[in-house]
Amino acid sequence: MAADLAEIDGSARAADRRAVSLAPIILRTRYFDNFLQRVTRENAIQQIALMAAGLDTCAYCLFWPAGRRVFKMDRAVVLRSKEQTLRFAGAHSNCQRQTIEVDLTRFWKEALNQAGFKPDQPSVWLLEDFLFLYLHRKNFTVAG
Repeated sequence: MAADLAEIDGSARAADRRAVSLAPIILRTRYFDNFLQRVTRENAIQQIALMAAGLDTCAYCLFWPAGRRVFKMDRAVVLRSKEQTLRFAGAHSNCQRQTIEVDLTRFWKEALNQAGFKPDQPSVWLLEDFLFLYLHRKNFTVAG
């Protein structure tokens, strides 16, 4: 599945990089995947929210306890491209999954709630790519 998302250009770039430069990305991904699974199991959390979800495939690659729901927020172009690739690859998610097409530099809370997120219930949030892609910009205000 990762190869499908990387496509030829991404695979070529990865092949050109030394293994040592890919290791931090691999370790970071594994760390956050383990974190999400541990926290949701230990605390019976049903909602997982990913801001700037990008090409994340945790809904497909991880084994989630019954009833878990993953909310993935990102720009429409990113989510639609990923959906098309995953559909073409025949991928199936291992949990309930909801994609929310939003501009995270604007108000996104209502779109998340309309997608079925329940703000009165416990949730775990992953802002991994959000921190890298959005918060480094000058004059940025998180609107939620």
